[in-house]
Amino acid sequence: MDNITLDNKTYTIKNSWNDYSINEYFDIRELLLSNILSDEEKYANILAMALNKKVEEVEEMSLQHFFNLIKSLKFLQDTEFTKIKIPEYININGKTFKIYLKIGEYNTSQYLNITNFMDEKDERTKMVNIISNIIIPCTKVNKFYGNKLERIDDYDIEEHTQFISDNVSIVLANSIFLFFYQVLNTLTLNSITSSVNQLKRKMIQLKFKKMLRIAK
Repeated sequence: MDNITLDNKTYTIKNSWNDYSINEYFDIRELLLSNILSDEEKYANILAMALNKKVEEVEEMSLQHFFNLIKSLKFLQDTEFTKIKIPEYININGKTFKIYLKIGEYNTSQYLNITNFMDEKDERTKMVNIISNIIIPCTKVNKFYGNKLERIDDYDIEEHTQFISDNVSIVLANSIFLFFYQVLNTLTLNSITSSVNQLKRKMIQLKFKKMLRIAK
């Protein structure tokens, strides 16, 4: 985020993908791919998002301010996100969440929800729902030997999904998404390797039994 002063007027502008939520990223992508809007209309809508203003307010600003502010949107040219270190916990608007990267820590509902969205065709729906089931609300619980953060499972799924999609950075979400797929692919490869090894052992056992029958 940056502050730009033009003719004694200061604008606070989001000038990095780190400043944009999952939903904002997909909204921007849809705007850029639109065959209906002109380039000027596309950038007016994106600038409104970058400034947290209404499109009407952007349309009312001076043309000089408009073009100067558009220069701060160079990040739109970045087609790949930088991978960042994924924290164990994040705090958003006073709410604490744990990021579950270890599949072994998932409960059954969490795992089933994620796998159900694996084959989802719509990219926004897929990412939002998978990320919403990896980032789980936590609360501070007073224990005998100090406070402890524990997961909350009794929450409104739709409200949680909306909150995550509106507030989690697309850069963090993408890093979690990629990490999750790497883990999943590793598990798949391990499963294949395990199956192959089991098959080899079975073949050896059958061969050994056959040799015993011949010996008899």
